[in-house]
Amino acid sequence: MKAMKVSCVLVAASCAGVSFGGPLNPPAGPVAPTLKTLDDVEPRIPIDPSEAPYVITDPGSYYLTGNITADAGVGVGVAITIDAPDVTLDLRGFAIQNSLDSAFTRGVLVQTNQDNAVIMNGTIRGTTDDGIDAANADRCQALGVRAEACGGRGFEFGNYALVLGCTAEGCFSDGIDVGSFSVVADCIAANNGVNGIRAEQGSTVARCTSAGNATTGISGSSYCVFDACIARGNPVIGIQAGEQSTVTNCTARDCGTGFFMSFGCTVSNCASYSNDGGQNADGNGFETVSSGSVAFSNCSAVSNALRGFEAGSGSSLEGCAARSNQNDGFFLGSGASARGCTAAFNSGDGFDCNSGAVVDGCSSANNDGNGYILDAGAIARGCSARMNTIGFSSTGSALVSGCTSVQNDQRGFDLGDASRVMDSVAHSNTFEGIVVGNSGAVVECTATENGDKDGGPDGISTGLGSIVRGCSAANNAGAGIRVFDFSFVEHNLTRGRGISVTATHTRVSDNVAWGDSGDTAFGVPGGRNYVIRNHASSLMTLGININNHQGPTDTTIDAVLGSLANTQ
Repeated sequence: MKAMKVSCVLVAASCAGVSFGGPLNPPAGPVAPTLKTLDDVEPRIPIDPSEAPYVITDPGSYYLTGNITADAGVGVGVAITIDAPDVTLDLRGFAIQNSLDSAFTRGVLVQTNQDNAVIMNGTIRGTTDDGIDAANADRCQALGVRAEACGGRGFEFGNYALVLGCTAEGCFSDGIDVGSFSVVADCIAANNGVNGIRAEQGSTVARCTSAGNATTGISGSSYCVFDACIARGNPVIGIQAGEQSTVTNCTARDCGTGFFMSFGCTVSNCASYSNDGGQNADGNGFETVSSGSVAFSNCSAVSNALRGFEAGSGSSLEGCAARSNQNDGFFLGSGASARGCTAAFNSGDGFDCNSGAVVDGCSSANNDGNGYILDAGAIARGCSARMNTIGFSSTGSALVSGCTSVQNDQRGFDLGDASRVMDSVAHSNTFEGIVVGNSGAVVECTATENGDKDGGPDGISTGLGSIVRGCSAANNAGAGIRVFDFSFVEHNLTRGRGISVTATHTRVSDNVAWGDSGDTAFGVPGGRNYVIRNHASSLMTLGININNHQGPTDTTIDAVLGSLANTQ
């Protein structure tokens, strides 16, 4: 039995050797290395600081081995010149810098048409001109570079540039300046002598901060995109966009003017705070060129030195808010529109609307000026005014429809000649509820409890040749409805003081007056008016002159009074 076990073990061992054993004789010759060198993986050429000024004449990858500091011997030109295409220069965290004795003119210069240069990972400090100058080369990049206290621009690049994660601080001119169709992202530009970031047409500036620069924080030419940027403390303009540009999710604060938009821009979800009008800037939160046609949506303007929004002709605003600005909340140029916007606690008017402007579904409250100023041809639909000086005001032919004006310090609606007020409400205003000028119309409106003293302002009052139809006027301090010559007063209901016609050639028909003893139902003391089919409470006084042309016997609400023509 023992012998059999030993034999099996030997066989198993023999089989294992055959199955898994390697060759017994290695190949002839020396053993060669199997790993690649660093030069094989990424060929790179070192630049020793002692070699500066250094000129790169061949494409490839270069890197610094230490700081390059200017001295009397080397600080007379450019620290590193790139005179070849397709060069990558890695500063490796080191600095190109000046000294007490001397300074380089530029940290890195990319020569004309030497495209596709990449400069990364380091600092350029104290040059007498630009930190990086690639103005005459395209498709160049700066990645993670800091340019500090340079005598020109921090970064100057040509077209199709990429500037990513860089900082330009304390430079004499612009912080970052790029050509057309470039991208500047995740960068900081602070305390530079002109603009913080400036981009030519078709460029994108995203997630950047520009603060304390001498003029404009971020500016771009036409067709640019600005997203999620912050501009603060730039004394002229926070963010300035050229024609047809798009601005989203940006903030401007403590600048001269917050945002300045050229023709055809789109601005959404932006905020503008406490811009103070410094260095001849207007101090508006958002401002456009006069030709306008800028589309704003869901933007807010708070505590600016002038207006919240100054929107040129043809512009549109939707869902925007203006609060606590030192002048108007919104200024709308000719043909501009505001929908669902709010103006509150502004020192001027809530909405100042030029001819042809439209406000729709807006709210204006607690402004020191008027809620809405409507020039000739302006339209207000479905809007509200509360606790302003005048709720709705115009000097020309405005149209107001479906609006509410409550608790304003003076009139609820105070509109000029040929204006129309329809389906609107005036309540508890200190002066008259609704006033329109000559040839105006007040149709299907309600005026209640307007006027702060007995015998004072009226509910509804119109000028010559006007129409008041289908309205309700109740418990106003003065007359419920007051009209003048050549007017029509038809199908209205009053409570308290009724209808007063200080006129001739006016038609008063099919009206109902409800009131108490001492209230005058129909005050028509003049002559040559047509008074027909009117009804009054039996307790009221009928102040109708016998010389007015009367209709048939009228029936009152409570009793039969007899002919109005014979009742004083």
